[in-house]
Amino acid sequence: SSQQGPFTYTWSQGGDSQNPFGADFDFGGFSNPFDIFEQFFGGGGGFSSQKRKSLPRYRITLTFKEAALGVSKDVQTPDGRKTIKIPAGISDDQQIRFNDFILYVDVTTDDRFERDGNDLFVNVPMTLKQAILGDDIEVETLEGNLKVRVKPGTQPKTLVRVKGKGIQDVHGRGRGDLYIRLQIKI
Repeated sequence: SSQQGPFTYTWSQGGDSQNPFGADFDFGGFSNPFDIFEQFFGGGGGFSSQKRKSLPRYRITLTFKEAALGVSKDVQTPDGRKTIKIPAGISDDQQIRFNDFILYVDVTTDDRFERDGNDLFVNVPMTLKQAILGDDIEVETLEGNLKVRVKPGTQPKTLVRVKGKGIQDVHGRGRGDLYIRLQIKI
């Protein structure tokens, strides 16, 4: 039992102290649920952990593509093996609350793609001849290659927007755009 501002609370993790997700996962690092609330709200706020069950917290690492497109993962929990679904569009350091635990997500970077919100940026090299005369070029996207027409006289560092080919919003509200940065090799 501890005192946090005007509130008294008791918290215990309970259960098996081993990581139920195996060697590929690590714990979220919070030893006290008030650490999270203090970080976001600056103190005890109106929360009382006596009224709410404390859920174990775990951490998972996803590739950029897994996070952008969504993925199902088989994990070992204290209740047994189960398949969890990670929604498309999840971003680095977001959390997902499941019935019996909270999962924090780490997303690795990808040297081909850059994310800004739900928009996706990709650098595409092209020759000076292609820029002057125009050409159809292949552009790598998250879901395969896409042919894009480059207009004659294209200038260096031109940005081409492809509507709706970015990242799905994690809450299902639309999809971002793909921005192609044309980089002319001389």
